[in-house]
Amino acid sequence: YNISKVDEGKYKITFAIAGFDKNDVEVSCKDNTLKVSGKIKMPKETDYLYKGIAERAFNQSFKLADFTNVIDAEMKDGMLHVNLEQNLPEEKKAKTIKIK
Repeated sequence: YNISKVDEGKYKITFAIAGFDKNDVEVSCKDNTLKVSGKIKMPKETDYLYKGIAERAFNQSFKLADFTNVIDAEMKDGMLHVNLEQNLPEEKKAKTIKIK
C-alpha cells in the first residue's frame, strides 16, 4: 500500500489488490481504526507448472489521527483508493505567534 498527501488535511491510502472483486473487499472504520480486508474465492484445484501469484486473503489496520474521517473508497483497475480527511478544530491547529 501507499499513503499519500493529496492536499492540506486530505490523504489517500492506495492498495494494489489485483484479482479481488468489490464484493471480496471490506473497508470499515471504528474507534479511529481503519480496517481493510479482502477474502478471495479459491479457484478449483489447478495443476500449476509455476505459481508466482499469491492468492490469499489480507487484513490491514491503520490507527487514524484524531479528527480524521474516511471520506470514501473507490476500486479501479486492481487498485483500491481510500480517501481520508482530517478536520482539525481551529484551537487544535498550529498557529504562528508574531514576535514583537
